[in-house]
Amino acid sequence: MAKRKIQSRQIKTALNNRKFQLAALVFMGFVGIYTLASSRASTLTASAEVESGVLAGGATSKNDTTASKGTLVSFGASQNSPVLKSITWQAKQRSLWATAESMAAVSQGKLYVFGGIGETVHYTPAKHVMRYDPVANTWTQLADMPNGLTHSGVVPVGNTIWLIAGYPEGTPYGQIFSTKTVWKYDIPSNTFSRGPDLPVLCGTGGAGIVDGKIYFARGTDQNRKDAPEHFMLDPANEAAGWKQLAPVLNARNHVAYVGYNHKMYLIGGQHFQDSLADYQNQTDVYDPATNTWTQLANMVNGRSHITAATFLAEGNIYVLGGEPTTNQAQVYNISANEWKNTTVIPTARRTPAGGYLGNHQIILAGGDGGSGTHDEAWIGTLNY
Repeated sequence: MAKRKIQSRQIKTALNNRKFQLAALVFMGFVGIYTLASSRASTLTASAEVESGVLAGGATSKNDTTASKGTLVSFGASQNSPVLKSITWQAKQRSLWATAESMAAVSQGKLYVFGGIGETVHYTPAKHVMRYDPVANTWTQLADMPNGLTHSGVVPVGNTIWLIAGYPEGTPYGQIFSTKTVWKYDIPSNTFSRGPDLPVLCGTGGAGIVDGKIYFARGTDQNRKDAPEHFMLDPANEAAGWKQLAPVLNARNHVAYVGYNHKMYLIGGQHFQDSLADYQNQTDVYDPATNTWTQLANMVNGRSHITAATFLAEGNIYVLGGEPTTNQAQVYNISANEWKNTTVIPTARRTPAGGYLGNHQIILAGGDGGSGTHDEAWIGTLNY
């Protein structure tokens, strides 16, 4: 009897040990799964933060390591573009000159405005350059451009800002409707130098940068006719010159061109000129990896003269004002492939200057209100 009790006790002990071991194994399994899941979640979060971030200070792509030096702005673990709720606008110091048709770029958190038209009778392009510092709320006059200029494609690259083609000053209309000339403005030395000429005469084109390469859609030829040519330049190898790429799907002028996440987005524009203008709402994306174009969702309304006030900000593309003269602001959610109207700009503007300053702030300055040029400036805060 005693022997049976001992055996029974040994069996119970063994069973308890097995239960304990099983429980331990289950526990260790959960720990392993949790650790693996946590590790993967951390990896995904870090990856998504890089994917959804943008370089502040004028850069147009998270992959653009040669663009102006800025800070990586992160917007959480989602790889989707953030959904904008509204923009809060605040008036700032007026600019030094009232201008329209100017060129603009943000570099290192400051807005640079080049040339434009201040005298509306003969449409003579101006030479002047000014910079806005949002921290000090001040405008500073910089060195004049070598020639008066409007309608250029503008790209910030490191400590330089490139001005590509456009309308230089000249006779008989005060401006010449095309050029091959490319200018580089060096920020530290406040000087201009020449870049590689384009292979053909170009006017009213759009320029952008992604993965360190500059892309330029021709806009119009020397006769102001819509032209489909499309080019690329590696600023690290200027001697190689401009390379011709697949032509744009819909040749148009006064367009905007924005780079993001290895691709280039060609937005809006118009067919023909002046009173015959036919405003376009088309959006196309160019993939440098395959040298191909794809048409995307259309804008809410067709807009042209948006080159200097269309920009990437925190995973979305913004178009402020434009022609026909409007106070409309449109936002393109890249991940959703969707255009929407957002909070209107403070007043109707055609050809204003604008850009992304960083830290949820954008800027709008100058432009033509329909009755002449203006010098007002505003900063908008993006609300999510």
